[in-house]
Amino acid sequence: MNERNNKDRDLLGNLPPLGDVLLHELKTPLAYLSSNNNYLIKKIELLKQTANTEQIKTLNGLLEVIGENKEGIEHMNSLLKGSSDLLSGGMHRERCSIHDTIRSARKLVEPHVAGDLEINLELNAHNDCISGDLNWLRQVFINLMINAAESFEEDNNKKEIRISSIDRQEGLEVAVKDNACGIDVDKVDSIFDRYVTAKTAGRGLGLFISKEILKAHAGEIYCTSKVGQGSEFFLHFKEIL
Repeated sequence: MNERNNKDRDLLGNLPPLGDVLLHELKTPLAYLSSNNNYLIKKIELLKQTANTEQIKTLNGLLEVIGENKEGIEHMNSLLKGSSDLLSGGMHRERCSIHDTIRSARKLVEPHVAGDLEINLELNAHNDCISGDLNWLRQVFINLMINAAESFEEDNNKKEIRISSIDRQEGLEVAVKDNACGIDVDKVDSIFDRYVTAKTAGRGLGLFISKEILKAHAGEIYCTSKVGQGSEFFLHFKEIL
């Protein structure tokens, strides 16, 4: 148990400093946004009582958007709580389905990417459950999907992110593949280093954090890429339940 707690602490220890004050201050605007969402939901439900059919359809569309925002806020709150738990010495672990984690990550990402981008799933592995932190694992897949979405050129004919899973003798393998612009061969080996990025406006933290999260779950991640053809990220989970 001590070894696992040490591994959990190592995850945050390797990340850029957050600090208790920063975690506290981030909770305040999220609470404000959550309160506003709840207020809007109540107001829209009141408006629906006197609205006609067409107006109700429009109001229901607004409720869907607010619901998506609510899920995003809940995810951020969970990550903040997870960061606080790590600072105090441990990661919240539970039985996690990697497939369900991927699906929930896609649900959060899809509303915020271009409409002509498809995120397709081919989750064929039979054993996909591990002991881990759902919110941190979901953040890994959110990072990978957003990175892929931001790497597409405007003139890509068909923009696609394909996420697949297969059983391996040593555990579970997940692949996240895109047909975007690709990464220069001389940068592929360093993209998981802190502050290294292949994007013009990136901070070089997302893939570094993802690598550390995988390490804390006895996993690993690597990438293959070819300029003009796209990239593929492979995630290996060794401790399958």
